[in-house]
Amino acid sequence: IRSVSIESNSLATLKNGLCGLESLLFDRVSIISKNIIRYFPVLRQKSDKIFEVPIGVNLDFFKPVPLARQSELREKLKLGRGNILIYVGKMDSTRQLHKLIQSFRILKDQMRDNAVSLLMDGDGADRLNIQSMSVDMGLQHHVHFTGLVPYAEVRDYISIPDIAISYIPINQTY
Repeated sequence: IRSVSIESNSLATLKNGLCGLESLLFDRVSIISKNIIRYFPVLRQKSDKIFEVPIGVNLDFFKPVPLARQSELREKLKLGRGNILIYVGKMDSTRQLHKLIQSFRILKDQMRDNAVSLLMDGDGADRLNIQSMSVDMGLQHHVHFTGLVPYAEVRDYISIPDIAISYIPINQTY
């Protein structure tokens, strides 16, 4: 169970109740936090069949990166001055990243001096299409593609931007 309805009304109670009842049909139930159980009293009966799969960050690894390293990467990636946004993740057509690029263009056009860059960190089957689209839209000096970054270097890259984008389209895949 990934999420619950936290509203305090009868519809939310009904949704959570149905989800809890549905979970009784399964041998095991995974939850993202033990706190979820309070919304599903029926799960207390199956406590031995519930396992927690937390969604989170490894705080031992993801720590602030020195400003000198951030500056070094900004220079290496030719990010220029101004605000920097980052997208980290898979680049395939189900992510609909063309919408992100289109939205970024609107943002760039509204920024004074166009002082904004988008760092696209990741790889996938749609990366070349997204890169080509960026060029076609005249964004080649504002959208920067890193390709697949080794895990050990990801924290350095995500320390660069001012804003991180977690773009998840509403479609059948997600």
